Amino acid sequence: MDHQFDTQGRSVPQAFQEAVTAFARHAGLDPTHLIEGNALEQNGIAFWLRHFGDDDTTGITIQMDIGEPPADPRSVVDMTTPLLQSHLCMPVGRFGYYGYLPHLNRIVHCTRIPLDEVEDAATSIAAAIATGAMFLAGARTASAGFDVLTAKDPS
Repeated sequence: MDHQFDTQGRSVPQAFQEAVTAFARHAGLDPTHLIEGNALEQNGIAFWLRHFGDDDTTGITIQMDIGEPPADPRSVVDMTTPLLQSHLCMPVGRFGYYGYLPHLNRIVHCTRIPLDEVEDAATSIAAAIATGAMFLAGARTASAGFDVLTAKDPS
C-alpha cells in the first residue's frame, strides 16, 4: 500500500489506511474518499473516520455528527451541559467523548478504536458506526416533541 497523506499534508498511519480500506471494501465504499477525511452516511447520520498522524499511529477515531449547535448561547449551555457531564460519569476512553468541529460548526461524538487490539478492524468500524447511528436515532425518537439538537420545544 502506498504511503498516503491527508488533505492537511499529514502522513496517514499505515494501520489507519489498512483498516479504512478493509472497511470500505466491506461496505462497498471508496477507501480514498474516506482516507481523505470525507464523511460517510449511515441512516441519515454523517460519520468521519479520523486519524491523528504520528500522535496515534494505531488508532482510528470515528466522529458521529450530533448536529449544529444553536446560535443562542444559553441554548448551547443547555445542550452541552449534559454532554460534558457524561464525560465525568463514564470512562470516555471506553464510551467516547463529545467535541466540537469549528470548521464545520458541528458537535460530534468521538469513539476511538485501538486497531492493534481488535481482531477485525473492518467489523469493529462497522459495528461502531451501526451502534452510533442506532443510539442517535433512538435519542432523537425518545425526544419527540423536544428538539435535542436545538434544545427547543417545537410548539
